[in-house]
Amino acid sequence: KDKSQNWTTAMYRFFLSALLFFFISHNVQAQQNKIPEELQEWIPWVVYEQEEKTCTIDGNDSRKRYCTWPSALELNVDHKGATFKQEYLVETRSLVPLPGTAPIWPASVQANGKDLLLSKANGHPAVWLNKGQHTVTGHFTWNSLPENLFIPPATGLVKLTMHGKKVETLQLDKQGRLWFKQKQQAVKDAEESLSLQVFRKIEDGAPLLQHLRIHLTVSGAARQVTLGLKGESDFSPLALHSPLPIRFDTQNRLQLQVRPGQWEISITLRNNQAQTPATMAMGAIDGPWPEQEIWVFAADQKLRQVTIKGVPAVDPSRTTLPENWKTLPAYLMERNSEMQLFETNRGNPSPVPNRLSIKRKIWLDEQGGGLTVLDTITGTMTRDWRLNVDAGQNLGRAEVEGRARLITSLKASGQTGVEVRKGKLALLAESRIDTSVAMGRLVIPAIGWNHNVQSLSAELNLPPGWKLFSASGVDKISTWLTRWTLLDIFLVLIIALATGKILGWGWGAVAICTLVLGFHQPGSPRYLWLPLLGILGLRTMMASATAEKVSKGGALLILLVLIISSIPFMISEIRTGIYPQLEYGSHRSIVRERSPAQPGMDASQQTYPEAEGLAENMMEDTVRSSRIAKTAKRSQQYSISSRPAPMEPKKIQIDPEEMIQTGPGLPNWSWKRIALRWNGPVKPEQNMSFLLLSPLANTILAFVRVLLLALFLAGFLLHCLTPVQRKKSKKSSSKSTKTAIL
Repeated sequence: KDKSQNWTTAMYRFFLSALLFFFISHNVQAQQNKIPEELQEWIPWVVYEQEEKTCTIDGNDSRKRYCTWPSALELNVDHKGATFKQEYLVETRSLVPLPGTAPIWPASVQANGKDLLLSKANGHPAVWLNKGQHTVTGHFTWNSLPENLFIPPATGLVKLTMHGKKVETLQLDKQGRLWFKQKQQAVKDAEESLSLQVFRKIEDGAPLLQHLRIHLTVSGAARQVTLGLKGESDFSPLALHSPLPIRFDTQNRLQLQVRPGQWEISITLRNNQAQTPATMAMGAIDGPWPEQEIWVFAADQKLRQVTIKGVPAVDPSRTTLPENWKTLPAYLMERNSEMQLFETNRGNPSPVPNRLSIKRKIWLDEQGGGLTVLDTITGTMTRDWRLNVDAGQNLGRAEVEGRARLITSLKASGQTGVEVRKGKLALLAESRIDTSVAMGRLVIPAIGWNHNVQSLSAELNLPPGWKLFSASGVDKISTWLTRWTLLDIFLVLIIALATGKILGWGWGAVAICTLVLGFHQPGSPRYLWLPLLGILGLRTMMASATAEKVSKGGALLILLVLIISSIPFMISEIRTGIYPQLEYGSHRSIVRERSPAQPGMDASQQTYPEAEGLAENMMEDTVRSSRIAKTAKRSQQYSISSRPAPMEPKKIQIDPEEMIQTGPGLPNWSWKRIALRWNGPVKPEQNMSFLLLSPLANTILAFVRVLLLALFLAGFLLHCLTPVQRKKSKKSSSKSTKTAIL
């Protein structure tokens, strides 16, 4: 019966081996057939001088590749010399290191019976081997047995025979030296011991992973050891890191060649089952393995919440766990204990709030009938997974990570928005706000989306002729009101009061109106009024006729400078008031006003009114120059290019079932840009209000500034030309002299 059972087992293994060989051969042939026959002859040319890229890739580091696979090194040593034999599987032509180092150098090196030329690699002997399987042989010659012989690091197994006897315990240190004499004698009396300490990290996820850290403390002779943990059928090895030669045997146990020292082995196992196991244990043990392990559990809060039961918890800070594992909950596992995983919730029931940041770019229409908005939203999302716009904002187009996204509306609430499925968000949205400027006032939502944001910034683009008088609902913004400082207010009041004292209080009212309206206008006279008023004040107190003439001449000179500097300012004000597009001295394109959608018409059938007047004249030169440039470029291409022109233009393929919205389109002009900043988080119900001056209002103000300035200058000129009336009294003269000196 035993013989029949053994025969059945042998046949079963043979059948599985043959089936596995068939599938592997078929897979290799399929991989080779992926390259067409016409391109097969180009393979050597493509991989020339980079043949190593065809070698096996390291699963943990794609930059590392393994081109040579050595087998066990057979070494036969005696007092006169040594012979060696080793088989190699070479994937591409490679330089293969050999045993030995100076002054012990191999001789008569052959591969498959053919002599090889010795080379040198990092101070050690090496030979070049072509692709294929090779059996490398050679010998060493010495007068007396050396203490050690260098073994290449890639060689994991060594079969040593000394004086005709097989050596079971090898003395191979970390430097790759195989000792023959002193080290061997010292190890004979050493006690062989093996100490194991195992830590395991359970990483929850899909799939569930196990990370094992095995700490070995080895003393005694170098030997082969098989650890007792058997591989489970539910878990497959995913990664293996070991400084010692290691492999899995037929029972999925770890088999390694150990030598004295302390070593650490890392293994990663992957769950093969579709569902996460409800219980976990050490597994089957057959050989050296500790009675206890320390496990840690790394939960995935985004996937589920798990409660651990069945095993006692321990303080990770009082264990020898790896430092990066001590922040996780730790448990003490024994051979007969089971860790029970109870799933309390699927997904995270209370995720952290979304952390979003919005940067807005807003363009006001030329006639103030609405706004075009470009929103850039970045951050992380952990809940809701949908972004809805405010009711007053019409979302026209949305892109998530550079790809257009379909805009949908909710039936229950009627909110419009886009679905988001990734935690890290990068969204671009084009929208329209049909709120118009009414009586110079514009109120729009600060965010435009029904979500709280951690940071918000915006840029308001005003077309020519529009100016921002004041704003509210924004923490930092530059307006006409915010530009006034205490020094500016002080100077305006001083000039107005001095003018009223010298020229009369009616002229003081003219002065304060002139300065308030034109103080912050570019090119306006601001500070020359102070020396003029100072000289005129001294003139009224001068008792001497000569001093009075000197002060009069100085006042007229300063007034002349004021008139000369005011003329360009008044010309600029009149020109900008009539033609706001000339404010910066260059023409810029202005977005055309949108016409309201007519019922029963889609976006492609809507018409837009043509720009009239100045806008049309301004755009005419730009359009004409662009047409000339395109014509020149096209003719240059036709004349220089040697390729024949295509007979037919390429057809644009349009998906008739495409439902992605194209949006309102973004303006390409940039005129007056105003930065808006908020210091902290902003809620969706927060609004921002702007008080704007329309082009008509700015035109009227421009003419008013010119008239007031001209009137102000005329008042000073009239006062300078009028003789000063003085009282001829000693008391008055003495008082005037003291005041003048002061």
